[in-house]
Amino acid sequence: MQQSPRKSKLVYSIRNIVNEFFDSFLEYENSKTLKPKRVINTWKLTRSFIQSIQYQCNANGISYDDISAYIISSINERIKKLTNNKKLEGSTKNFLDALEGQSKT
Repeated sequence: MQQSPRKSKLVYSIRNIVNEFFDSFLEYENSKTLKPKRVINTWKLTRSFIQSIQYQCNANGISYDDISAYIISSINERIKKLTNNKKLEGSTKNFLDALEGQSKT
C-alpha cells in the first residue's frame, strides 16, 4: 500500500522532530551506543516534543493514530541503543547526572 503524499511528508517531518528530541538529551558514544546528556527542564523538553508532533499532524491533516506506530518504533530503537551501553550497566550515575537540575527548575 502506497502512502499518501501528505503522510509521506508527515513521516519526514516526524523523523526530524524525533531526531531533534533525542539529540537534545542523548549523544552517541560510538555508532551503536547512546549515552544521556544533562537535562535541565524535562517538562519543557517533553512539552516541546508533543507540541511539535501535534502541529505537524494538524498541518498535514493526518491524525496522530496514523503516525503513532512510527513514533513508538523510533523511540523503541533509541531505547534499545541506550540500554545496550555495557559501560553503564550497574551504574545509574550518568543517568542521574543527566537529570540533575530538573527538580531545581
